[in-house]
Amino acid sequence: MKHVFIVIVNYFSRNVIAETIKRLDGEKVTSFSYTILVVDNSGEILSDKEINTFSNVKLLGTGTNLGYCGGNNVAYEYIIKNKLTGDIVICNPDTFFSLNQINEIVQKVKEWGVYTLPAVTPEGNIMYTRIRLKGLTQKIYKETQSEDFCNSDYCPGSFLYLKLDEYNPLETLFDERFFMYWEEVDLCINIRKLGGKCCFINDVGNIIRTPNEREWIYNASYYYFRNSFLIRQKHESMFSKIDIILFFMKSLPVFAIKTLYLKKNRLLKNIICGIIDGYKRRYGIRLR
Repeated sequence: MKHVFIVIVNYFSRNVIAETIKRLDGEKVTSFSYTILVVDNSGEILSDKEINTFSNVKLLGTGTNLGYCGGNNVAYEYIIKNKLTGDIVICNPDTFFSLNQINEIVQKVKEWGVYTLPAVTPEGNIMYTRIRLKGLTQKIYKETQSEDFCNSDYCPGSFLYLKLDEYNPLETLFDERFFMYWEEVDLCINIRKLGGKCCFINDVGNIIRTPNEREWIYNASYYYFRNSFLIRQKHESMFSKIDIILFFMKSLPVFAIKTLYLKKNRLLKNIICGIIDGYKRRYGIRLR
């Protein structure tokens, strides 16, 4: 029987994660087994009595905030160290999916690689069905794709299905220098370079993502710009100096408008600091 590891990184999202665990526990599947690995970056749920009552949930403490990259790497290292086998689902706490969808993915996916599903908002508005990169700028497709498996330049990190049990050349998943933002692009590029698939699956329904624009903009205003230097540094054969210039030309006006709308000068400061740190190759968690 196929086994699937569902990885969720916690950072002060205890209630949402508890609801997800209870919801999935109420869904019955017999075609695969699963374990939920909760990586606790905030230290709030390691001793949580309610969550610890579920036999198929494993809590992994980090002792500090390792971000999306480091947190998911902790779970991956746990799987590798204990010589466990199975496919891996990486999802954000506020991403909603069903075990039936996982079951359909398990049945359909035959080739090693990374996969995802189209996403909608809780109101049903389509967020994306495919993503293509032109340099460092991205084109978001919202139209229904005709192919069941649709090649994509990368899969968004809110929901990743990694088929790794039969062929797995990855020693780790994410480069922790990213901390957050662009890390899933780097992972998908690495998998594609190794001959793996990178696809949207379009016939098993959508995931539901809860938009958090205000929190996103504060984090992205630093890491989004800084890590564009890192992704270009790591994959110079794909991204040129012109690409990063065009990326800034297209992205900076968008963030400038958001800065004016939110009336928060901190956003502008974050952007400037991100560009400076990226240029000077200062990566990892922001220390100031």
